[in-house]
Amino acid sequence: MWKKQQEEEIAIRRQMTDDPEQCMDLLMKWRGMKYTDLGDAIDRAPNTISRTVKGETTPKVETAALICFGMHLPPCISFKLMEVLRCSLSPVNLAHQWISKALYIK
Repeated sequence: MWKKQQEEEIAIRRQMTDDPEQCMDLLMKWRGMKYTDLGDAIDRAPNTISRTVKGETTPKVETAALICFGMHLPPCISFKLMEVLRCSLSPVNLAHQWISKALYIK
């Protein structure tokens, strides 16, 4: 079971580009979610998430992390999505380190 899950996650990660909209479309389809579902899960308006994905606004690192948590993404996919959303985690920022650790917890 673990091997099959890992293979699926790697296959999804390989399909992710540097385009936020492509990544979110892929991940939302993979998770069977809509922006309204994600918005409910992370207590954010769906149009706020949509504007972030379209590059109209730059999300805070915490918001990008919430998107990852709300979709229950595995670490390899979460870190790529954070990068694509221009929310890289700083190794010298304590709050970012807590987020990084939390992304490894499923």
